Amino acid sequence: MSGTKYDSGKADLSLLPLVALEQMARAFMYGEAKYARYNYCKGFDTHRLIGAALRHINQWQNGEDLDPESGASHLGHALASIAMLLHIMELGTARDTRYKREVKP
Repeated sequence: MSGTKYDSGKADLSLLPLVALEQMARAFMYGEAKYARYNYCKGFDTHRLIGAALRHINQWQNGEDLDPESGASHLGHALASIAMLLHIMELGTARDTRYKREVKP
């Protein structure tokens, strides 16, 4: 026998790799110490967070595993930047600075 749980269609967060969450959390902890907890919620131009994520990915791609300033994983920092972007988009504090080309009929 089993209890009832109405979770059909909800995101199964248990699928997320713990190592990814841990490395992202380390990047957030560094940001908290440097800027203050939830500072990012005030909003950013979207290109700044995408730029940060891409710089960290590029550093990792070039063979550097850890960010020299924070000591945290470059990939964790990239995940954190994208997570922040998703969050501020949901909050409505993101300033969308993407180039939007005209769509011609």
